[in-house]
Amino acid sequence: MSSLPTTMHRVLAIPELLDTVFKSMDGRSNLNNALVSRAWSEIALDTLWRQVNDLYRLFNLLAPLRIEPISGKYEFSRPPESSDWTRFHRYSKRVRELVYNEHKSKRKLNQSVFDEVARKRISFSILPNMHTLGWSASISLCVMFLNSNIKNFTVHIPSSIDVASSRPLLRPFFDDITARMPDLMSLNIQTNIPMNALELDVVGLLESLPNLHKLILPRFCFTTRIAECVSRLSKLGCIEYHYSEEQGNGEADDIKLFKPELSEGAFPSLWDLSLATTYDDLQRFLTIPFSPSSITMLHVESPNIETPGAIHQLLVAISENCQMLKFLALISRRQSFEVDLSEDQINTTRRVSMDTLKPILACANLTSFEIIHQYPLLLQQEDVETFATRWPSLETLNLNSEPYDLRWPKLTLEALLPFARHCHRLSDLSIFLDASTNLIPKSSSSSPLPMFLSLNRVSMGLSKITASAPVAIFLSHLLPITCTIDNGVTWLESFEYGPADELVLHEELSELWASVDDLVPTLISVRLEERERVRWEVEDLGSELKVLRSALKTLSDKVDYLEGESSSIKDVP
Repeated sequence: MSSLPTTMHRVLAIPELLDTVFKSMDGRSNLNNALVSRAWSEIALDTLWRQVNDLYRLFNLLAPLRIEPISGKYEFSRPPESSDWTRFHRYSKRVRELVYNEHKSKRKLNQSVFDEVARKRISFSILPNMHTLGWSASISLCVMFLNSNIKNFTVHIPSSIDVASSRPLLRPFFDDITARMPDLMSLNIQTNIPMNALELDVVGLLESLPNLHKLILPRFCFTTRIAECVSRLSKLGCIEYHYSEEQGNGEADDIKLFKPELSEGAFPSLWDLSLATTYDDLQRFLTIPFSPSSITMLHVESPNIETPGAIHQLLVAISENCQMLKFLALISRRQSFEVDLSEDQINTTRRVSMDTLKPILACANLTSFEIIHQYPLLLQQEDVETFATRWPSLETLNLNSEPYDLRWPKLTLEALLPFARHCHRLSDLSIFLDASTNLIPKSSSSSPLPMFLSLNRVSMGLSKITASAPVAIFLSHLLPITCTIDNGVTWLESFEYGPADELVLHEELSELWASVDDLVPTLISVRLEERERVRWEVEDLGSELKVLRSALKTLSDKVDYLEGESSSIKDVP
């Protein structure tokens, strides 16, 4: 036991281990850690200053900041001196990531602070070892932080900028990006300005970033000209757009015509592509000469409600040209409500059937498939059997669990059974089905229900349900105790809903599915306890049976012995 403190001291002297431990602690704890010893101080300070999201905290190291009464913003109480910069360098060299959002900052900085820092700095790089910069403030103030070590850059271009009049401002800023960050690997442009107003300058920027690996743009901003430009970037592997408010949105009109012309060697490294375009244009894009064929992830959102025919043709193109595909997401819905179509019209012209989806079954490497459409899928039980048997390696599956139109599906809870039986890696399942009580499958001791082995989440979306208890009892046979049951929609806040009675129906469904989520873990626990009790009873009965068998054998041996003795006595003359 006496060697334990010595061993602990040796372990706590390992820098890599200390760094891991300090990363899991809060700022106040690491301030205390910095006071323990010189070795601990260096590691704790690295942790404290690795990521900065408050420029007040950073610039206050140079000279004390005070609030200016009139503007309510902070300014230097005195100009920074050379000795201040020397002390500042001790901390600034530790900064690896700076994320500054002026609108979210609690302590606003006066323009004079940035002017003083830019004018008085003693070296070109204020944060010399920074590799990630996120900036959402005046873009002119961002330039002083740019340096050649930055590999990841996120910039927000505010809508308040009048692009026409601010063209002389944007073009030099983009030139500064290429001049000061020539080895940039990831670029994220956030804006609500339509790409048609920025396209010329953005193309010039992208052409000057030969080492770019990842490009993130707002939705509807991956235009024909942008696509042609980035197709010549030899290292570009990922093109994305995000749905967050910070990311912004372009205009759907900018991608109405997406017809890039590619040259030999286009997209040599592209493996992840997310874009918004019509399915017809994407089908053409995937079949023209020199189209990207090594894509493993494809996410496409159409501004239209695509027809089953267009979806089928796109899936044919994908199955023939993207054999390495592992992730596919097809989104085709519009924030509108069509009340003039009959159910027969929708079934024949809008709803997607298995015949529509069949070509994608040729992509044997798929581990994630999502199809999101305006209308419920027209699938039968045998169709989900086909999905499950053809894709046993599925990890994520979304069969349109949140359609805008609530005409009920043909699938019932029985549709879950093939996935539990065949897809042992499935961790996330979203499905739209009818869980009415009279449609719940019956289980029996002769044919027990299969259990999901890896499922962490099942989303029922807007699936029909009439009572929570019978559904919860059924699901308790299938789901792991850690599985979450989600419901509802992700689009309701931005959707101008149709009839008011359907909105009420949605709320009723949500309450019933929430009740199922509450009941299932308890039912699973009870079922597990019952199984454990039965197991112990069986083991006890087995032990008793062994004792009885042993006693029976002993008794049988005695009987045989006595019978033998009796025979011997009779044989005596």
